[in-house]
Amino acid sequence: MKNVNTTKKTDVKAVMNKIKVIGEPIDKSDFWFYTEEITDEKGNPTVFHVQEGTGDNLLDEDIEEGFTDYIYYDIFDGEITYQMIDAYESGDDQDTLEDMESDGGMVLLYNAYVDLTVQQICWKVLNMSGAEHPENLTVRILSGKQADEKFLSRGSKKNGGKNGPSSVHKLLVAIWVKNKGNYPQILRFLKMKTPISQEEIESLFNMEEEAVSKLGGRIVTIMDEDYSDSYKKKINPPFCYVEKDNLRFDAPIMPLK
Repeated sequence: MKNVNTTKKTDVKAVMNKIKVIGEPIDKSDFWFYTEEITDEKGNPTVFHVQEGTGDNLLDEDIEEGFTDYIYYDIFDGEITYQMIDAYESGDDQDTLEDMESDGGMVLLYNAYVDLTVQQICWKVLNMSGAEHPENLTVRILSGKQADEKFLSRGSKKNGGKNGPSSVHKLLVAIWVKNKGNYPQILRFLKMKTPISQEEIESLFNMEEEAVSKLGGRIVTIMDEDYSDSYKKKINPPFCYVEKDNLRFDAPIMPLK
């Protein structure tokens, strides 16, 4: 049975904000994270999938007590890789991770989910899941503006490695090309979990890769290790950009005829 927690108004923001978060989600309403301190019996890091509640699970008594929103989360144990998360998010293979789901629950909120920081969301989920003093833990974001190198090595290769672009890199490039680099449109695409087939991912990625290669440039995604530090500071950083010499282009390059 999944856990349900009613986070009280007396929660002290200062305590929650002590938790250290490495990385930043692309979409705060749906992201994955882990902490090195919480593992399964074999030492694999426990992975948390956090989503903004839709409101469907609020009972009448919850509303009467003043709750207006909730955090929904699932917990996964085992040898989890980026590829598994990619396949789960795209809908290509959800069974593998679902078989590794060990727990989950809801955290009822008096305030809107959107008003919480990533630190506060992670703290509340960890606290609900039974972690002692979650403010002393270090959270590592798995779906966001900075790829986690420790987790990346568990099956997904960095862009530019000898084994070629990772599945994460290809997926981001394909979504970027499909939405013509439009930031709000890409966010809607991700939030609505718009399906995109592996065939389309490969086609869009290869088309853009070929066009960029002919220009003598390269594609950098928001999850690549060498993503521009100055871009990370932007309110709406591009999900991908083309880099050639000292120039950067935020929009996809059309294939050369």
